[in-house]
Amino acid sequence: MRAIERVNKKIRLNRDSPIPERGGGEFLIRVLSAGICGTDLEIRKGYMGFEGIPGHEFVGRVVEDGGEGMVGARVVSEINCGCGKCDYCLASMRRHCPARTVIGISGRPGAFADYIVVPAENVHRIPDVYSDLLAVLVEPFAAALKAVEDGDLSNGHRLVILGDGRLGIMVSLAARLEGYHPLLLGKHPEKLAFAERAGVEVRLWNGSFRTSWRGAFDRVFDCTGNPEGIGIALDLIKPMGRVVMKTTISRESQFPLASLVINEVELVGSRCGDFTCAIPLMGKVSDILQQMITAVYDLEAWEGAFQRAADPDSLKVIFHMAE
Repeated sequence: MRAIERVNKKIRLNRDSPIPERGGGEFLIRVLSAGICGTDLEIRKGYMGFEGIPGHEFVGRVVEDGGEGMVGARVVSEINCGCGKCDYCLASMRRHCPARTVIGISGRPGAFADYIVVPAENVHRIPDVYSDLLAVLVEPFAAALKAVEDGDLSNGHRLVILGDGRLGIMVSLAARLEGYHPLLLGKHPEKLAFAERAGVEVRLWNGSFRTSWRGAFDRVFDCTGNPEGIGIALDLIKPMGRVVMKTTISRESQFPLASLVINEVELVGSRCGDFTCAIPLMGKVSDILQQMITAVYDLEAWEGAFQRAADPDSLKVIFHMAE
């Protein structure tokens, strides 16, 4: 099969990669579409030291299922694969299993390939009303919903989202779905204009905001993908407010610990979300999410796809493999 691989710190397309073998309790899936996200771009730079096939946002069709009656079903998959035996897994916290693997990120091959193997318990059917391209967005949309949940929002909270990229816009949409009115700050007029057309309040970033809006927000969501984001968030957050971190980057970050302590700020990391909730909720914003797809590439054109995904003006770039 074809597979994009990171080997010896370099990315390449291998047209003779072996089709993975399904183990017990796993499905073999023919990948239909797979999205490039910020984490994939960071993996190319060395994030998590990952070697192998990246890619974790995907939709596919089940080819082998061990008699589970799922062959032919179109599915998406959660990305964290736990051991199923430890205290975390038994408490439905497999995304924190100490022995976990993560699809396309840590210890497990990903979806930038013609086929992928995933645990059966990770798989969710996707409704026919969602196109392959839209189905790819279930994973990041679930993560956006989780960020809003982790914000522990209440009516009257003033909230700001830092970063007008894919995730920042999705968190904005998720917050609006929950009945809140976020302010989205970013540096890209076209992306901000897109979010504004979707009903989100937006402002073009101005460095003076760090002073004029110091301590102005009850909740700050860092979706910048930049190590400087946390410092900005701590400037904008009110005393006893909450900062939700969504940024995952390969570079180290430095921020003022003193202000975190003095202002009694809660700093919360936020990762993956619940597909069961995300899949039906996507229908309420499906038109907007569909418009976020900047470009679609064949796997053979992987270099151009990565370049386009890294372009500051891009929102979502997707690989599509014909059935």
